[in-house]
Amino acid sequence: MFQRKFIYLLQKIFDDSPMIVFCCKKIHHDDFDLIYYNENFKQTLMYDDEFFKKTKLQDLLHEKEKSSVFEKLDQSSIDGKIQFVTSFKTKGDEYIDLIIDAIFLNKQKKNTVLFIANQIENLQNIEGNKLINYFLNYLDEVHYIENLSFKKFIHLSENIEDITGFAKEELDYQKFREQIYSEDKERILYDYSRESFNDDLKNNLTYRFIKKDGSIIWLNDIFTVIAGKDGSALYTIGSLRDVTNLKEKEEQILNLQQQLAQKQKMEALGRFSSEIAHDFNNILSGIKSNGELLYKYVENLDKFINSIKKLNIDEEYLSEITKIKSELSDSLEDLAEIITKALSLTSNLLTFSRIKSNTVERLDLNEVILKLKLIIKNILKKGVNIDVQILGSPLYIEISRTNIEQILLNLLINSIDAINENGNITIKTEKISKEEDRRLQISQIEKRFYAKITIKDDGYGIPEELKSRIFEPFFTTKQNKGTGLGLSIVYSLVQQADGYIDFESSIGNGTAFFIYFPIVE
Repeated sequence: MFQRKFIYLLQKIFDDSPMIVFCCKKIHHDDFDLIYYNENFKQTLMYDDEFFKKTKLQDLLHEKEKSSVFEKLDQSSIDGKIQFVTSFKTKGDEYIDLIIDAIFLNKQKKNTVLFIANQIENLQNIEGNKLINYFLNYLDEVHYIENLSFKKFIHLSENIEDITGFAKEELDYQKFREQIYSEDKERILYDYSRESFNDDLKNNLTYRFIKKDGSIIWLNDIFTVIAGKDGSALYTIGSLRDVTNLKEKEEQILNLQQQLAQKQKMEALGRFSSEIAHDFNNILSGIKSNGELLYKYVENLDKFINSIKKLNIDEEYLSEITKIKSELSDSLEDLAEIITKALSLTSNLLTFSRIKSNTVERLDLNEVILKLKLIIKNILKKGVNIDVQILGSPLYIEISRTNIEQILLNLLINSIDAINENGNITIKTEKISKEEDRRLQISQIEKRFYAKITIKDDGYGIPEELKSRIFEPFFTTKQNKGTGLGLSIVYSLVQQADGYIDFESSIGNGTAFFIYFPIVE
């Protein structure tokens, strides 16, 4: 009953259509029953109804092209539609090339396929076919046909306006290419201009497109190139799909994977650093103890020198002993300085590896920043200005005061170092929800409201190839200055406070760090 009603509907829509239209029911991978065909299909192939009653789709295809067609139809069952060109056998045992648009109508079983076809020489007549246009306009994708010789669309679905904001009349061949996003344009126009395409199945491009309102979307462009007898490209037949949401989900997944990998790497480095720091501390403790013992020997040597002076010892001998004592004292002072630096380094390593080590307090972030502003002003280089933009109301977070001060000081000192001569640093606080901020949406933190700190400078910026490494322990771009632990400690302390840190940077435009902490009401 359903099939009879369905065929009746197809008859009403397509019987008088100038397009070649037929419908098949898929029995198997390479077995399709012909359940409907229109008059134009009959006239094109020159067979009568009796012939079609006992004929299947595979009987009409060129023997060499059958496997390729069924591969394309298998692909179509996944995507819902596909375009391709193939040869059909006519009554006179000749073959004609048809441009086929195959659409799976039953999305559940995927066993009913509508074929809309045209001969290549009749391609330009497609825009005059109102019924086909009406049918295609109600599909999700935008369908198009381009005449490459005259550089114009000869068919473009009305629903192009739903995706791009441009009405069909506003978007000609040239205008469409102008709207491709600048960073993608060179690549896409190169691909479009290639002399040969993959015409075995389909060509697939994804790029950004500027809508009429100025916003940017991602388009997936799937098309087939129709070539002439001399092999030159004559037409493209394709479909456009808005895949912005899909690209955003891919970005979210990639970001979460990167966050997880970074977290696992930092945890492993933290454990390793902790073990190294403890072992190193033990060695330093032994060196320090022996150094302190040597100090006592030097003090005893002083007493010895003072006592032998009374014995009228040769002055040259006494001078030599005094010189040895002086050199020993200098060496011990150098040793003490080296031990102090080494202990500071191990302290930083332990800070990086330690979890929840300091007392957590409920602090107003704005108040912490205002107090730090006074310290920062004392270490600013000449020509560097700092602009503090504090939210009018308190922003309460739970964190150790020592930790938040260390986070802010490390980032601010990095910003100062990034500015060679004259420049500006901005510190800004704001209250923000997860729904309002793209970075929060792709992070793993779950609270609703956050205190956001932005620390931005207009320094040199971070090269693209170094961006993935800036939070690694011991990685530094400051050559002989710094240990390379500053940002890794910042990352660790932010994680300990259940926060999130991200950044953006480009050469010549400076760097901005974004730190988020859950708000405590």
